[in-house]
Amino acid sequence: MDKHTVETLAKLDEQGKTQLRRGQWTEAIQTFSAMLELEDHPMIRNNLATAYYSSGQLQEAWAALKPELDQGVFGPYSWALASMIAFDLGRSSEAREYLERAIALFELGGRDPEELGFDPDGWWEYTVIIKRAAGHLGDHRLIVDLHRRWERFYRTPEGFFQAGVALFNLHYPLEAAEVWSQVRDRQWSFLQAYISVAKLVDQGLVPSFTLPYSPPEFRKPENSSSEDVQKLLSHGGNRVLVLDTLFTPGFPREAAQQSIRALASLGEWGSAFAHSLFQSSMVPQEWKFAAGMGLLDQGALQPGEPVTMLIDGVEQEVRMTVREVAPNARAERETLRQAEELFLAGEYEQVKDLLIGAARTEKLSLEGLQILARAHIGLGELEQALAIVDLFAGLGDQGYDLGYLVAADLCSLCGLKDRAWEYLTLVSYSKLKPGAQQTYRRIKEQLAAE
Repeated sequence: MDKHTVETLAKLDEQGKTQLRRGQWTEAIQTFSAMLELEDHPMIRNNLATAYYSSGQLQEAWAALKPELDQGVFGPYSWALASMIAFDLGRSSEAREYLERAIALFELGGRDPEELGFDPDGWWEYTVIIKRAAGHLGDHRLIVDLHRRWERFYRTPEGFFQAGVALFNLHYPLEAAEVWSQVRDRQWSFLQAYISVAKLVDQGLVPSFTLPYSPPEFRKPENSSSEDVQKLLSHGGNRVLVLDTLFTPGFPREAAQQSIRALASLGEWGSAFAHSLFQSSMVPQEWKFAAGMGLLDQGALQPGEPVTMLIDGVEQEVRMTVREVAPNARAERETLRQAEELFLAGEYEQVKDLLIGAARTEKLSLEGLQILARAHIGLGELEQALAIVDLFAGLGDQGYDLGYLVAADLCSLCGLKDRAWEYLTLVSYSKLKPGAQQTYRRIKEQLAAE
């Protein structure tokens, strides 16, 4: 091979490996394909197959790797990668055979890699891809076994990370936390989140779930839809990061409610998480309602269907509802006028019947909802009133300070002073119009006097 070709291969190799690290799969495929035209080498085929596999092109990945397998390549990486590709192609028995071959080859070469012409550090790094392949097949116990056999070979923290994931997936969260704690300070600081969530799982506050064997890459897309968020959180590592942030003291209230609602909408696990919050005495009541909204979002709970929540230490039945809200329409003004007159006369039952009847035929405005909440309070129906409070608080979470103001006012009428103060402190007084500022001062004076 001439000098120019050697230099070109070296340059392309460095470029391709950089592209793999950055997740630039298309570019990496082009680079390693160009290298393969200059030299047919197992390492080049490994990298090309890795790029194809990472981009979801399974058949192309297999085609790149197969010539090396046919020649019986003495490389654990090739066989571990072949195991993952075969598994994804539906060839489970072959995938198991390839994994076993990767393990056998590694242990054979691991006795003395230099004698076989291999760099020991490079050889021992194969522990990572082999255990990743075992995890791909869902064989968590095998990973724990390999960890005990191979721990002395580890050259990076990833080996400990994988062992912790296996223990977590086998429902040993505290043992997983203990393993992760050995490497959390070695440029793997995100493992502190894994440790914290493992303890929450052990306490029963968070239901167990399956972790992948790759580190999380939490990148929330801009202008993301609810489907985008659900897809993001379906990755167990991303879910860990969100859960850890959620249970960190001082996490913003608005963000907490959004996170809980998204988490509670994640299928069966989301339902289990929501019900765990319902029965917990450690989380705020608003978290429970946010979890309920998440169940409504995924259809696991129907509007008006009762759920049992622990509220102020007492189990209570709560019915979650979703109301459509519209601006005050001209056709509704007469209905609101009648409702106001009835309310002032103390006819709360008639107010409720009037407004609920109106809501069946058209969307109820914010003003109508506010009057309906007051009627519920007058009738002692605090559960229904608080459902409307949550709606106004949700508007506050979206940046409408008037929503927090109304929520504070209604909570004050319900006798929930602490909650009313909480909503009031979220209001930006300077952004309110003069009439709303007057309402703000009235609520503040009332709460201070109580």
